[in-house]
Amino acid sequence: MFLPPLLAVSLLVPAAPVPQVTAHAGAAVSLTVTFPLKEVLLNRAAPNRLTLYTPWGGAAGAPSGAVHTQPEFKSYFGSLRPLLLRVPVPPNVRPGLYAARLSGPLFVCNTKAAICVRRDLNLAVNVRVMPASETVLSASLPLTDRVVEGRR
Repeated sequence: MFLPPLLAVSLLVPAAPVPQVTAHAGAAVSLTVTFPLKEVLLNRAAPNRLTLYTPWGGAAGAPSGAVHTQPEFKSYFGSLRPLLLRVPVPPNVRPGLYAARLSGPLFVCNTKAAICVRRDLNLAVNVRVMPASETVLSASLPLTDRVVEGRR
C-alpha cells in the first residue's frame, strides 16, 4: 500500500509522553498538579475543578492561590499553589501499569490573544503499582500554557 508523503510524515511525529505516577498497593497514589502559566490566567470565580480518575476511584480538587497583583486582573489568580490529588489503591491490586485520567473544566484567559474560554482538560496519566520491594517516586504534572490551551 502506498502512503502519500504528507501522510507518511505526519505518522512519524511522536506523541506527547503520558505522565506516570507510582504507588504501592494498600497506599495512595499521589499526583501533584502544578501551574507554570505565563500568558494564561485562571479565573478565580469560575468553577475550576480537576479530578484524577483511576480504576479504584477518583479525587478532585480546585486550584487555589494568590490574587493577581494588577488591579485589571483582580478576578484572576496571580499565582497558583500546587494541587495534590490522592486516590487510595486497594491492598489486593497487583503490580502493573494502569490507565488513569486527569480531567475537568478550567476557565482561562489568554492575555496575548485576549480570548477567554472554558477548557475541558482531559489528560491521560499512567499509574504504575509497584511491588512492595521497590521505591515509589513522587510525580508532578505541569499544566503549562500549551497544555491548558490544548496545544499539547
